[in-house]
Amino acid sequence: MTTEEILNEVLQSPELQTIYQLSKEDLQQENFSMKSKFLVIEIIKTIMTGQENHRSKEQIFQIIQKQIMHL
Repeated sequence: MTTEEILNEVLQSPELQTIYQLSKEDLQQENFSMKSKFLVIEIIKTIMTGQENHRSKEQIFQIIQKQIMHL
């Protein structure tokens, strides 16, 4: 499974829609290569990319902290 396919599966999660109050329509517009307007989706992509690139959990966490700081 590619990262794009995994992201699409995650975006179909009813829990993601409910907890973060994201509509199905908004989530259907998302893809891995374009920047999302939703921080939670960018964080999910960061985790997936970090894992794919064999980054440590500390490195992934640092990237996520930078994303949050730039809000």
